[in-house]
This record gives sequence, C-alpha cells and structure tokens, in this order.
Amino acid sequence: MKRRKTASQLTRARALAQGNLYKRQPEPRAIATCRHASAIQCRLGECLNGPSPAPGNLCQQNTLTLAPLCGGFSLGAALALTRLDCVDPDQLPLARRRLDEWRAQVLDAVDASALPGYLKNRVLMRRAAVWGSLAFAQARNGETADAAATRALAELAGVNKNELTDDDVHKYTDAAMRVSASRWAAETAVAAPSFRNVAVTTAAGEPGETCLSLVAAKSDAKTPQAALAKRCTYGIVWANSATMNREGTALAIAVQQTATWRELWIFKKSGGGWTVSVLPPAAFSPDVGYAEFAGWVPGGKQILVAREAKGDGKYNKSFEVAQLDTLAVERQARDASLLNAFQRWQDPSWKRQTLSLR
Repeated sequence: MKRRKTASQLTRARALAQGNLYKRQPEPRAIATCRHASAIQCRLGECLNGPSPAPGNLCQQNTLTLAPLCGGFSLGAALALTRLDCVDPDQLPLARRRLDEWRAQVLDAVDASALPGYLKNRVLMRRAAVWGSLAFAQARNGETADAAATRALAELAGVNKNELTDDDVHKYTDAAMRVSASRWAAETAVAAPSFRNVAVTTAAGEPGETCLSLVAAKSDAKTPQAALAKRCTYGIVWANSATMNREGTALAIAVQQTATWRELWIFKKSGGGWTVSVLPPAAFSPDVGYAEFAGWVPGGKQILVAREAKGDGKYNKSFEVAQLDTLAVERQARDASLLNAFQRWQDPSWKRQTLSLR
C-alpha cells in the first residue's frame, strides 16, 4: 500500500518543480556548498523554465564561485549548464554576450585533458561553439575578435574524429558550422580592400546598420565617390574576405548576419552597371549555416560556392558551380572532389581556411 506524501513533502515537490528550491544562498561549509552547487547546476541545466537565466542571476554567480571549492565542474554539469538549446534566440546582444562569457568560464573549469577521448570531444565541441559566438559579439561591438575566433578554431581542431560516437557526429557538424560562421574574425583585418578597378567601402547607415558600397578605384582617395552598388546590413561585413575575379566583373564578400549565419554577397557587372545579390546558406529559415566563396571559374560566368546549413528540421551540405548572372546552380555534390571545376579552379586560400572540407 502506497504511503501518502506529507504536506512538507508536497511543498518541497512543488518548489522543486517551480525552480524555487535553489534560489537560496548556499551554506558556507564546503560539503554543503558542493551539495548546493550540484543542485544549482541541475536547476540551470534542465531548462525547466525556458532559456538559461540572464547573467547576474544569483545562481550563475554562485555556480562560478563554487567551482574551485568543489574541485571544478563535473563534465555532466558543465555540459548541462552550457546547452545550446537553453539559449534564448531572442536575447539582446549584450545579454547574450555576457551569457556566452559565463558559459566559456564554466567550460574552462573542466579539466578536459583528464577525460576519455569521446568525453573530451564533447567539451571541445561545446567550447568551440561558445567561442565562435563570442567572436561575433566582439566584432559586432567593434572590438578585435581574432583571439576568440582563433580559440574557437583551435578547440574544434582538437576534436579527435575517430573518437566521435554516432550521436556526437551530428554535434561535431553543428559545432563546425557555428565556428565557420565566424571564422573570418581570425584572419587579418582589412579596412577597405581595393582592386584594379573598384574598391570596397563601409559606412554607418541607420542606427546599428553598416552599408557596404562598391566604388570606382581612384588615385585620389580623398575625393568622394558615388557608389556603383550599395547594400546595408545589421550584421558584420567581413571586408577581409573580399575577392574579385580576374575579369574584373564580379566581387564576392562574406557578410555575417548572426552568430551562426553567414551569407555570401556577390557584386556583378553587367551592361547596365553593377548589382549586388545575396546567396544564403540555405533557402529555409536562418538557424545555423554559412555560404562561402570557393573559387572563380575563368571566363567570368561562373563561381564556386560551398554551403552548409541546418534549420526547420533539415540539413544540407553542398559544393556548387553557380552561374554568376542568376546564381542558379549548374552542378552540385556533397563531396567537392566529385566536381571537376573544384579540382581545377578552387581558390587556394579557401582550401586552406575552410572548414567545409573537414
């Protein structure tokens, strides 16, 4: 016969379900402190009430404070605390940055070197994703983001793919896309790249907006020049990614709209002048992905593109030969080695830097 719960037990159960049990200040003694730390870690990691709490929350502050007393974080606690699906996609930029900084600290409290290979991989993949997001936040705020982007790339490079479990293969793919979205932050910055007949310039538009313009290259840089083509964005224009075909009729540049979504903008010259088109990572709603320049095909009519994205329950990765005038895909494959154009005309810099060939 089942025993009925007492009133105190019912009160405790309700408090646990509502997340009120762990809002108290932890006890000062070491054993009690670690016990409360575990409770806080579980509470934050379960996403019971939606996204992770905003930075500055008492539980977050206590969790970091308690880590040294408890000998660092357990692997399960650190991964639960930093789960990507616990992040509110509508969070304001400053709050998201503070949350990512906190997540990075939590993950750094784990001694990954002491873990078995497959568990170490999980920590490295999570760190890579978090540092990729931080690189975007820093760049968006006008700060130098190369250290954060380099850290993201290094963490991803440390993953031993031979130790990936079946479930972790998908997590590795996700982490690689997140890092790839911000990878241009790790490259040398270029303020206004110039080519033999045009130059790329950026200027402030509406509040929070950056306007990218293609102007005629002139020896007198002080003379104001009318834009040949112009497009504005609330994202980041990676001017160091700009590249022009040898015919001087097309220019490609990376534009990152969110921490996990990078587009390819293509300026094209035709009889009526210059136009600009946007090639997204995929046709579905933005989630995680990138579209990037992979090479110019001689003749000025084709461009090589690599795209990878997931969203709306779909995943797609493709290497494509596209028409410059319409951006229509002529040929595509999941493996770049299956396309003759990629074997002949892929850009050496792209091959060296891209994560799409992982």
